Amino acid sequence: MTKKRIVSLALAVIFICGTAKIWAEKSTPTEETKTKPTVEVKSAPTTEAKPQSSKAINWKELAKFLPEEIKGMKAGDLDGGTFTMADPSNPDQQFSYSTVERDFTTETKEGNDKEIDISIMDSGLNQMMMMPYTMMMEYDTPDGSMKTTEIKGHKAMLIVESDEGKLESHQIIMPIGNRLLVSVQGNELTTLDEITKLAESIDYDKLVKLTE
Repeated sequence: MTKKRIVSLALAVIFICGTAKIWAEKSTPTEETKTKPTVEVKSAPTTEAKPQSSKAINWKELAKFLPEEIKGMKAGDLDGGTFTMADPSNPDQQFSYSTVERDFTTETKEGNDKEIDISIMDSGLNQMMMMPYTMMMEYDTPDGSMKTTEIKGHKAMLIVESDEGKLESHQIIMPIGNRLLVSVQGNELTTLDEITKLAESIDYDKLVKLTE
């Protein structure tokens, strides 16, 4: 498992456990509610609303939306998985998310490696996982910039990372609907036009249909 995948998994577990903790705290009676007298009121029976999540799309299905080849570049192996865990406060409730990625590389005439990484994540409707990517903030600093753009009708973030004014990478991140996240990242030897075209090559209509 790559370092990137380990970090992604760790972040997901943190988000999921955080959500479970919040739900557990909400369902735990406080001292005030324990001592406060109650009055029984008869009413029509109701069904208690429970937090809902959605089972994530299997990573192998998401993999079908990644390109199998990029002209002039070598395709790496697929890396991905579907992860599920139970909510400690509600054994009937489960959280799941899926992620899949593939990288492409080629060696330039100067002997440097040109790299592009494409990934898709399904958060399974876990909004805490999606929140950082839906804020659509913008910034411009000596270490890079982020601005909003649009790809095939979907809002996206264009992130440029630099070191002392020298380009290190640029990345397009697209939240699709309220649960999917698409990322295309290229190193300093790629162009913005290249990663934009790759982001545009994905069939987002079919991708969204998998969540219906």
